[in-house]
Amino acid sequence: MLKLGEARWMTPEVDGLNETNNGLEQSGGERQLIVTADDFGMLHGANEAIGDLMTGRFITSTSLMIPCPWALDAVRIAARHPNIDFDFGVHLTFTSGVYYNWGPVHRAGSTNSLVNEYGRFPADSRQVERADPDQIRAEIAAQLEWALARGIDVTHVDDHLCSLLGLYTGRHFMDIVFDLCAAFGLPFRFPKVLQDEQRAMMAQIDPAEIVRMAENKGVALPDRMIILPYYPQQMEQVGYEHTKRAVIDTLRQLRPGVTELICHPAADTAETKAVLDTWQLRRYEWDVFRDEEVQDVIRSEGIRLIKWRDLRDRQRGV
Repeated sequence: MLKLGEARWMTPEVDGLNETNNGLEQSGGERQLIVTADDFGMLHGANEAIGDLMTGRFITSTSLMIPCPWALDAVRIAARHPNIDFDFGVHLTFTSGVYYNWGPVHRAGSTNSLVNEYGRFPADSRQVERADPDQIRAEIAAQLEWALARGIDVTHVDDHLCSLLGLYTGRHFMDIVFDLCAAFGLPFRFPKVLQDEQRAMMAQIDPAEIVRMAENKGVALPDRMIILPYYPQQMEQVGYEHTKRAVIDTLRQLRPGVTELICHPAADTAETKAVLDTWQLRRYEWDVFRDEEVQDVIRSEGIRLIKWRDLRDRQRGV
């Protein structure tokens, strides 16, 4: 049994989406769990925490932000541990921070609709929804090809801040995303069964349509997606013990099928504190993965940890 850690406050689910496409029908009623640490490559502090969790086998997957300043360092960390059976996804990135920012990977054509006046990605996903679809397609392909060219065996794709999903205006780019996922043979992070707050967040789109689109293109999806939330305005109230209890409650309430648990661990370095208001919560997420009480719950609950490559293999018919 692998190790694990991560969580989210559990809320009622909205059932009724089609639980097919290599998900529940493959699980035999078993609770299967993928644990992903996002934002590998964004900060040195994120690389420190994720590298530690990766080499300690406390998580099963990470998601790499290709355009970010520490992406090459993340690749070096992976290269130093070739014998670790670990998954690397591409965290499609089209936004950046206000003070700590980055721009497109694509260099062979125009990116004018993707960037601000400084040639950087905007901080607001709303601006991404106005972009030229051809430029979106070229940038997605460039980010995937960057990882593959550096020896990363890419196992899946996801979307940083859901910037391609149309959450603000309903203008999404998921047809392009799924075209490229199908072309590269990669599954995508989008839940087939939504929690209430996820459905509220997606009020501008039709989640069932997104699921059908993936199914029509043969792109595998997880059944559920759970994220440990950020409450920077409640940092003093949401301490480590509160976070750990939420993780344990989440694990005990897992439903049958494939669930992805997503976290954003980081060391509490000067860089992390300068860039992120949520630095303390990210430190908790690093620590909670290594907590023996959390590991005991995984074992006692009989949760089977799987990998994104399991979904990728199903999608590819391996």
